[in-house]
Amino acid sequence: MQFLIFLYDATDAGAQERRAKIRPDHLKRAEHYQHANHLLIGGALLNEAGDVIGSAAVIQFETRAELDEWFNTDPYKIGNVWARMEVHNFRVAPHYNIKPIIKEAH
Repeated sequence: MQFLIFLYDATDAGAQERRAKIRPDHLKRAEHYQHANHLLIGGALLNEAGDVIGSAAVIQFETRAELDEWFNTDPYKIGNVWARMEVHNFRVAPHYNIKPIIKEAH
């Protein structure tokens, strides 16, 4: 399943400082999920002034439960940067040639 997700940052005074401190660990993990064909695209979610207010991504997992586990174990969630996730089912247009996640036979 593919998902379009919006991950909204906490709004307390220390949120941006936490984001900056945790960012290297978050990006390292994101690179791993990109190479594993889960994270298709992602980046900063900005307000009209250009300030970071969260993240957005197109991501794929076999189940919503796997997506929730990914969210709950990301350094930004563990470090109280992301406050909440908004999830939409999504389908990438076929001309992008995205390889779907295929469940392996056991």
